[in-house]
Amino acid sequence: MPTERFARLPAEKQESIRIAAISEFTRVPFEKVSINKIIQNADISRGSFYTYFEDKRDLLQYVFSDILMQAHLFCRESLIRNKGNYWKMLEELFDDWFQLEWSENLMELARIAILQIETEQFTEDCCDLGEMGGPLDLGDWLYEKGDWSKLRSQDREFIRLTTDLGLQTLVMALGQRFKFPQKSETIRQMFRKKLEIVKRGACS
Repeated sequence: MPTERFARLPAEKQESIRIAAISEFTRVPFEKVSINKIIQNADISRGSFYTYFEDKRDLLQYVFSDILMQAHLFCRESLIRNKGNYWKMLEELFDDWFQLEWSENLMELARIAILQIETEQFTEDCCDLGEMGGPLDLGDWLYEKGDWSKLRSQDREFIRLTTDLGLQTLVMALGQRFKFPQKSETIRQMFRKKLEIVKRGACS
């Protein structure tokens, strides 16, 4: 994640670096991404880049975290709208992902991260929204705001494991949907079946 020196940059400069990064990450596969092109488009020196980020994977993690922040905000709105129903929240996130008013470039960036990078570790690294100014770790937030009255246990660890399984099921389904858009309906049906299995296992 970005250094404190990056955090002290003016917002306009941070945005120019983010835009330059998105442009390059969506131009070519991850392994061909050029830091030189990023720094040229952002109008910064190579030395400055390495005082802000460790490498291009670190930069991608920073930009991808913005997607997760927006997903977090969607989850907040959905969970409140559905009176704490976690399962409805996951279904809405799957169904609405492609209609959300997020930049086309950010959606492409999500596809790159899901398809080309070690997804589990990468998304785990990105999920610390506290570093990005998020209100809480997503798992903690879901624990506090969700309706868990129908679960077999209200133990915090049990709820955390349940939400982790639900989110992993969602991420896998979204990855398949990005890769095989022509099979969206089949993937949606399979996602809901898997989610029902998780739900039945967690509920009394």
